[in-house]
Amino acid sequence: HEIGLPNGTKWGVIVNGTIYYSNSSSLTLNLVQGVYNFSILSISGYKSNITSGVLNVPRNLTVSVNFTPIMHSILFHEVGLPKATEWGIIVNGSAYYSTNSSLTVTLPYGTYKFSVLNVSGYYSNISEGILVVPNTSTIYIEFTPIIHIVTFHEIGLPNGTKWGVIVNGTTYSSSTNTLALNLSQGVYTFLISSIPGYYSNISHGILTVNSSKIVYINFSLIFYSVKIELIGLPNGTIWEISSNFFASSMSSVFLILS
Repeated sequence: HEIGLPNGTKWGVIVNGTIYYSNSSSLTLNLVQGVYNFSILSISGYKSNITSGVLNVPRNLTVSVNFTPIMHSILFHEVGLPKATEWGIIVNGSAYYSTNSSLTVTLPYGTYKFSVLNVSGYYSNISEGILVVPNTSTIYIEFTPIIHIVTFHEIGLPNGTKWGVIVNGTTYSSSTNTLALNLSQGVYTFLISSIPGYYSNISHGILTVNSSKIVYINFSLIFYSVKIELIGLPNGTIWEISSNFFASSMSSVFLILS
């Protein structure tokens, strides 16, 4: 009598050199009185609690054979994730997780579907596959950061003016009106580098990068008040500032200069 095999599995015994098979849980033999040697035929993917023995047949006997699955370890190994990042897989509907670079799943012999769980900000070189146990022993999974393009776009500077931003401590510069950065998903701090004679509508901020985006920066001229006071001319004398042909009969004027 066998215990542990799937219904309909063919199994058998050899008694004194003769093979007997069954597709049910029981196998009945009619033997005359005597002593018999027997062995249990091996079943792929299973081991039995007894493999052989001796039968002394003076009466009816029942021999119980317990089959248990042979378990096989499958190693999933990831590369590319930061330390302690949780990742996981699903094998035949069951989820397994790890915060280490390796994850071991123990399975009986058979064929299994598996899929790799998504990790925010990363994509993997494989998303799903088939495990053939015991032929498959190690699965390597490579995670790569998802890169987004963040474009800083300036308005207001003269053509060819060099300007820049500092993102998480790294300086990037441009002499055109756009500055494109490739950034992985995450949160970044940024600072706009100062330009002499100009001020910007934003000087710093925080970027939450989960898609491509554009940051607009408006530069404006800084204007200064300049007082020019005239001393020595008679009252009412018209005088001028040649730079803009500005004429006045006042003793002093205020100019707004950039």
